[in-house]
Amino acid sequence: MKLQPEDIEHLALLSRIQVSQDEQVALAEKIDAVLGYVGEIAKVDTSAYQHAEAGAHRNILRADVPTGTPGESRERILDNAPKREGDFVRVQQMFE
Repeated sequence: MKLQPEDIEHLALLSRIQVSQDEQVALAEKIDAVLGYVGEIAKVDTSAYQHAEAGAHRNILRADVPTGTPGESRERILDNAPKREGDFVRVQQMFE
């Protein structure tokens, strides 16, 4: 199936991008070339190959261990705040 400029226009609308008439023609040709290449790959017989497995180990996560001393990260965060008032970050008033 060959893409038409109208198809590209529809894709551009879905993607919320603006594409000129000249770009529509060029994009249709490029996307057709990519889809043709993917079609060639799909023709390859892979029945002689086994599917690779990731192995027995799955979802190995490190232990959730706190780092630093209690309150240390809070102090680092507050030290980086532009304005501080005690143990709080001071921000501009948003409501009257």
